[in-house]
Amino acid sequence: MDDDARKKLEEQGVVFYYNREERLKRMPESAKLYNGELQRKRGLFRALLDAPGGKYILSAIGILVAVIAVLAILYKPNENSIGGITASAKAFAYEDKIYVNLKFDKNEKAENAAISAEINAVNNEDTVVDTKKLSGDYTGEELALRTTFSDFEIQKVTVKITVNGEDKTLSATVER
Repeated sequence: MDDDARKKLEEQGVVFYYNREERLKRMPESAKLYNGELQRKRGLFRALLDAPGGKYILSAIGILVAVIAVLAILYKPNENSIGGITASAKAFAYEDKIYVNLKFDKNEKAENAAISAEINAVNNEDTVVDTKKLSGDYTGEELALRTTFSDFEIQKVTVKITVNGEDKTLSATVER
């Protein structure tokens, strides 16, 4: 029915309860998507932001990523401070040997100390394959203690360091 015919009938007293324009205004979103009048929002972030609770999920993901990044940057199992002396352990493979380097950084404020270290070579089954003991005297200058192991599929090295009765344990994976 066109507009002219509709106006003639309305003049005669006929009441129309159906109005197409009003119906299209109140059309549900799913019908608009089906007709092509409304475009679906694309993208992961847009979908998360439009969903109920999506902003909370997105903020929780952001917080978790930030915590993981901070822990990855700050947590170093091969470095620690013992009696005011910063110690670090490094292990690497070359040919058929595993070389282990313990480094104690220079600290003029630290007291002279006797350092002893027990180094355990651990394989991929968490079994201690070999153990060596090293010792040295720390005088405030940089000190390096080194040793080697035969390579029996050693994956990591754990070092128990004792400085003036204080114990700390370091762990270093073998770089291949």
